[in-house]
Amino acid sequence: MSNICIIPARSGSKRIKNKNLKLFFEKPLIYWSIKTAINSKLFNKVIVSTNDKFIAFKAKKFGAFVPFLRSKKNSSDTATVHSAVRETVLELKSCNESFDNVCCILPTAVLINSNHLRESFDVFKKNKKKFLIGVTKFPSPPQKAFILSKNSSIKLFNKNRLFNRTQSYKNVYYDAGQFYWGAAKNYIQYEDFKEIYNKKSMGFVLKENEIQDIDDIEDFKLAKIKFKYNYKKR
Repeated sequence: MSNICIIPARSGSKRIKNKNLKLFFEKPLIYWSIKTAINSKLFNKVIVSTNDKFIAFKAKKFGAFVPFLRSKKNSSDTATVHSAVRETVLELKSCNESFDNVCCILPTAVLINSNHLRESFDVFKKNKKKFLIGVTKFPSPPQKAFILSKNSSIKLFNKNRLFNRTQSYKNVYYDAGQFYWGAAKNYIQYEDFKEIYNKKSMGFVLKENEIQDIDDIEDFKLAKIKFKYNYKKR
């Protein structure tokens, strides 16, 4: 059984300029995802999908392959991670590349480690779901949420459940934005990632200190704090 890793890293980030190349402990953000993938020893190839020649240059320097640049269609602000990965899978298959499974790792997933990848792959192999997604638990029950109107008046999201004891709520999880396992054939079959969420996928639970989506500079600072904490633990 052969695996490849695809790291989607386009240019054009708005809130953090050149985010994928922003230095994180003296290395570009994307370096950490490439390094983790290579160190896991799970993959025949680690491939970066990008529309940017400089990102491609850096990715190759760190040990990844960049066999082609991403299309304009899948480099826009509205393009999804899934569409970029699917494009890469289709291009590779058209070149007669042979592989069974694909792990998409986001270029900002600086907190995952090789154990996460190996353990999640073992779980993925043993189950019959089409995809496995890294997930984490909401820190507080979202069933207790409020909706604020334009004048900041409060409306209960679920007025029947707000005053239940916290212990009475079921745990609710969300996509941690770290990594996604799937059979190559399933990446080809499902064009829209929304199709696979309902009963076609399973979750691999990550702790809150093991994940950090990096959308703005505050997220970036928080990722550095968590990284230091996790590194000291290891």
